[in-house]
Amino acid sequence: MALYLCDILTWEHILIVFLDEFDLGTIFWDIVDKITTEEEEFELAKPPAGGFYPWKVKKELLVVDNDQPIREFVNKSFHLDKYCFASGSEKRFFLDLLKREGVNKLYFTGMLTHGESEFFISYIDPISQTVRKYYPDFLMQNQDGSWTMIEIKGDYMIDDAVTAAKEKYALEMGFVNQMEYRLMESSMAGNGQVLM
Repeated sequence: MALYLCDILTWEHILIVFLDEFDLGTIFWDIVDKITTEEEEFELAKPPAGGFYPWKVKKELLVVDNDQPIREFVNKSFHLDKYCFASGSEKRFFLDLLKREGVNKLYFTGMLTHGESEFFISYIDPISQTVRKYYPDFLMQNQDGSWTMIEIKGDYMIDDAVTAAKEKYALEMGFVNQMEYRLMESSMAGNGQVLM
């Protein structure tokens, strides 16, 4: 097609003629919808370099897999031999949920926050505007085989901008991976409130 410019043609006319003459979508690129799904295994806990993780925890916040009240539930949990909880609410929530019949597996992942786990959610921190890693507190397999990520947050942090960003990206990641995400106030978790 030859296009001759005249004084009476404006750029708008030229653009309209050009767009009418050519289908740009087929000349320059093909747009094809495609969704690819891959299953990928990840480690809930990477093997520690020195044979153990050197965490410090208050004795009342420690749960060991061979503790007397826990032994009968060891097959439902404990990808590590000890769980070091950050609060009494997390510990109580864990112990309550562990005993529920509708729970197949329950892992405490909230203590693995410095690269010890491959289970994390990338999110954009609204304060620093950088990509960071978020490690939910619990990963639970339900009786029907579905998975739920659970976060216990201090009541005063529920409406925090960073908490909201983590929740947003966790919900998106959960949706794509057919996982549920639950955010709970620590006062609810510490009072024996469970998700089921």
